[in-house]
Amino acid sequence: MASGESVNAVTCVLAAIDLAKTLPWFAASVRAIRMLPCQE
Repeated sequence: MASGESVNAVTCVLAAIDLAKTLPWFAASVRAIRMLPCQE
């Protein structure tokens, strides 16, 4: 699992786009994606 400063809103959106291209069911299954902060 990725963590740290390399993960931001842009990388999350790009990952979702890649998933939608790779998995046809992904885009139809997801209505909204929210990036929630994780506290350690």
